[in-house]
Amino acid sequence: MSSLPGLAYLLVKLGHVEWAVAVYSLASQQAFIANSRWFYDIAGKHIEKAAESLPTDVVEAAKACGRELDIWETAENLLVELNEDLAIRVSD
Repeated sequence: MSSLPGLAYLLVKLGHVEWAVAVYSLASQQAFIANSRWFYDIAGKHIEKAAESLPTDVVEAAKACGRELDIWETAENLLVELNEDLAIRVSD
């Protein structure tokens, strides 16, 4: 669970802002992440800044989606997506 904010930040860097908002929203369901200045500083504020480029309704929908995600399914999907995305970037 504690790696999700960092993965959400990586998603921002890879251009997947909406997905990053959803993943950070999922992670923020845990009080130790939601109430942590450290997690906010390393990931949350950067995700918020990137989310400013999206329409408000898209951000709110991504947050709502994140609150409904299953942690293990999301982790598996992130692993697959990030492996594919990073493999493509390395081969280019």
